[in-house]
Amino acid sequence: MASVVLDYTFKDTSVANPDGTFVSQLPSDAQIVPWSGGSIQGQNLLRAVVFGPSGPLEVDLSNYAVDTTSQFHARVVFIYGGTNPPPSAPYPPRIILQSNFIPFSLNLVFRDGKVWLQSQVSVTGPSTRLFPCATQTFSTPQINPGVPYAAELVWDSEKGILVTFLNGIAISSHGCGPSASVQPPRAPLTDKTVFIGGPKGPVSRSHFLGSIAAVQIELAIPGNLTDQVAQQKQSPQWYITTKLETLRPNRDFGQPGGPIVQQDHTSTQQYTAGAISYHPPLLIHQSSREAFELHGVFWNAYKNLPDALHGFLGYQTSDEAPWNEGGVTGRRVRFSNGQLEASDSPNPDDVPIYAVAGEIWKARRSDGGLQRWGIAIGLQYTPLPDNVDRKDVIMQRFEHGSFYQKDPSTTAWGLFGLIDRKYRDNGGPRGALPIGPEEKIHGITTVLGLPPNIHVIELDVRKSPLSYDQDIYWSSVTGAHFVSGDIRQQWINLGGPTGFLGLPTSDRRLETRTEYQDFQHGMAVVEHTMSGNVRFWAPRAFKVIVDMIGTGWPPDPTEPGDPLPYNDVYINIQIEKRIRGTPLGTLLLDQRYPDGSDGKRVWKDSQIFSLDPPVVLPPLMVPAMGVEYVVKVRVYDEDKPPSGNESRDTLIGEGSFTLNYQNVFMLSTFDANSGRSHGSFDIKLSDDPTKRESERVRFVTEVFVT
Repeated sequence: MASVVLDYTFKDTSVANPDGTFVSQLPSDAQIVPWSGGSIQGQNLLRAVVFGPSGPLEVDLSNYAVDTTSQFHARVVFIYGGTNPPPSAPYPPRIILQSNFIPFSLNLVFRDGKVWLQSQVSVTGPSTRLFPCATQTFSTPQINPGVPYAAELVWDSEKGILVTFLNGIAISSHGCGPSASVQPPRAPLTDKTVFIGGPKGPVSRSHFLGSIAAVQIELAIPGNLTDQVAQQKQSPQWYITTKLETLRPNRDFGQPGGPIVQQDHTSTQQYTAGAISYHPPLLIHQSSREAFELHGVFWNAYKNLPDALHGFLGYQTSDEAPWNEGGVTGRRVRFSNGQLEASDSPNPDDVPIYAVAGEIWKARRSDGGLQRWGIAIGLQYTPLPDNVDRKDVIMQRFEHGSFYQKDPSTTAWGLFGLIDRKYRDNGGPRGALPIGPEEKIHGITTVLGLPPNIHVIELDVRKSPLSYDQDIYWSSVTGAHFVSGDIRQQWINLGGPTGFLGLPTSDRRLETRTEYQDFQHGMAVVEHTMSGNVRFWAPRAFKVIVDMIGTGWPPDPTEPGDPLPYNDVYINIQIEKRIRGTPLGTLLLDQRYPDGSDGKRVWKDSQIFSLDPPVVLPPLMVPAMGVEYVVKVRVYDEDKPPSGNESRDTLIGEGSFTLNYQNVFMLSTFDANSGRSHGSFDIKLSDDPTKRESERVRFVTEVFVT
């Protein structure tokens, strides 16, 4: 069967195809007038029809059998005879050519006081849903009164495309979705009619005003239009509208709000309820071509982003979709250089949405991603707008840390967990900036449990390097602390966190010209002398020795067997740790000496004696800022025979002394060359002035200073 259905030119009130088929009689009030438009696309036309009040020409095609409507083409040559309406006036489209034989129309639409050409087909989509598919007119040429035009419509279901042509040039296209089709009429449908000049019925505001010189309808695509149809299928408009119609069964984006906007090779069409964008593949061999949508809260968040972040994000590469990394979930829309993201919430419209872009997006993705850092909880921004020297610093907070970037051209580095909190609490990027990745420090152990159930485990120790010779160290035992300047350098020289000082337990403190910092097993001290020199010391734990006890107590005459009476002496030593004057509530040491471990429970002597070997207290007292150790001593004479109840023993005397970090350099002797500070402390056992001076316990105290 021939593909041409109608091929009319208007020379008389009776019209027919060139082969004499489909003869039709014009309405009685239609007029044949001279055609003033001349030749159109090589077609010489002499006359045209102007329709009157009774309405359009209705062409009955009830006897025409349609095999397929997978492709068809309609063409009408016309001159618009109306005027441009006022910009604010709502006017319905004026129909030039319409068919229910094949459901299509060519229309003139009115917007902003101007006239535009539009084509439309009614297609069957998913679930046999019938919906109109129309080309948009925002970026098409305007139709001017008194000017001749050749308007054409092409439908190709294989490509899922509707194309509008004006004077042989494709001006607009619409992708109607992969499953869209135009169904041929089925029996017993008898009303198979083409309407030329308007819809069925008397003249109304929907009827065409002007003259029509030629009409063609065929069930094929003319060869001269084939290449342009193929080109339109590669256009951004086709990809965008195909996405629109594919989504329509589940999400209606409404009407376009303006023309497609192109920026940096990305084409974006805004609709009433969102936007759809398309960016061509960057490489020729990439076959994936698709447009992507934004709607709802993600669309609102994107619209409200600062312009700089739009540029950082790049072009869209996905729709909104669930996001799962290692069991941590969220929702996101991906872009070529970042993403919009939100937490996974039962109320998705109420959660904040933030853009993660550029180097920060890359850094988070390569360092554990969502599973490690969590969702963004703040806008990516420059936090120091008033600081000229650091105005380019960029930062962004996440659930479990933050990323910092010196300027848009440099790598971003993350600070995690308590290290990041420490950094922000101390001024954040107003000072030093992260300059490298977090490092895990191995080889540092700690002891858990009590004998005999002791376990040695490796501590989780992290280091984050900063600019200006600073680092932040963290462990679950010591917390997060800065190490910087001269103390940092000397500490590293001594082995750093795996050296004898261990990890920092405080930040640096400055007193006049001296810097102090506490570590697990000592402290570091840097002195800046008046002459400009720098001296460094690292005092270790106090070593305390009991080497002499003078009781001054009258001998016990009840002790038999010795030429001289004697006392059965033992001592109890307690060490209490206080931080800034406040006791911790537990004692570091509460010990009897001698403790009987070698069979000896007391020292037998008369009044004054030296201990051989001396009592060496465990190295529990580590010098530190704000920390002091109170050493309490009680001297007892054990009952005879021993009752086993120390509360019944005679207290001969008691006393105490205090050590703190200042004692390191204030003992009786401090040799800076040897690094040994030592001296003795006497504890008087009684304040009774009648007691002899010898009633005391002498301690030898020393500290080795590296």
